[in-house]
Amino acid sequence: MIPRAAQIVGRAQYAALMGLAVRRLGLEAESITVADLQIPTLHRGGGEPIVFVHGFGADKESWLTLIARLPAKQSIVALDLPGFGGASPITASRASAMHQAAVVVQALRGLGVDRAHFVGSSMGGGIALRLAADAPERVASLTLLGSVGPWVEKSELALALERGENPLVGRTLADFDRMMDLGMVKPLYIPRTIRAHLASVRATHAVSWDALFEGFVASPPEQGYLERLGEVLAPTLVIHGSEDRVIHPSTGRALAEQLQTSRHLSLPDVGHVPHMEATRIVAAALLEHVRASSRRQVA
Repeated sequence: MIPRAAQIVGRAQYAALMGLAVRRLGLEAESITVADLQIPTLHRGGGEPIVFVHGFGADKESWLTLIARLPAKQSIVALDLPGFGGASPITASRASAMHQAAVVVQALRGLGVDRAHFVGSSMGGGIALRLAADAPERVASLTLLGSVGPWVEKSELALALERGENPLVGRTLADFDRMMDLGMVKPLYIPRTIRAHLASVRATHAVSWDALFEGFVASPPEQGYLERLGEVLAPTLVIHGSEDRVIHPSTGRALAEQLQTSRHLSLPDVGHVPHMEATRIVAAALLEHVRASSRRQVA
């Protein structure tokens, strides 16, 4: 059980902290209608923004610590994928990388964004790769953080899935703590009340997230994870933690080898979420990559 009182206090604390961060970063909240879906976004600036696509079980707020490391003048878009954060729910049949990439494109169109630099974490990396193949004219560059990709060696998550367990979908506070331990070498300090709130969110969505996970990983080949990596023309920076227990580091190396224009950055003593565990390093590498890609376009 997750203590009810702790959940209530934690929800208020979390909302206040996120609201303060959004205001300090100069981000505007706007919900975009995509067909029958509501897609909440945070954005600032114009031109070619950096667009952040979160991973499974995360949301647009998960990028705030990384955004805080970027220049205040940098144009930004972060959005909630369908079924996560404040976005509308979807069925498993619409959870494929192809379907979610199309939603991202339409949401950006609603914000007046035609072309952008995309950053994808984990599942979000798979969605960004699919977008780069399906709509290459919209992608100025890619940065992949602990991204899904070629299955070279089995991770601890993969082994758990084979046992019929999915540690990314929890129903208790202990499940949440185990998920944090799996994802990070040094889990972030989170007050118990906020942990209780975040654990309750995962428990509330456990059934639907189970279905979305299955819908993403078991999509038909023509809709799912991009296997034609050689078709991606966008310059790509692949960042992977050397201690990633969710998606094995060998996947990061394979991505860099199979993509046409790519660079691989392995971060020692970092797990599955380098943008939270090594924020300063990731921010610097991302900015360098975005600027180099922009110069390449001009040339």
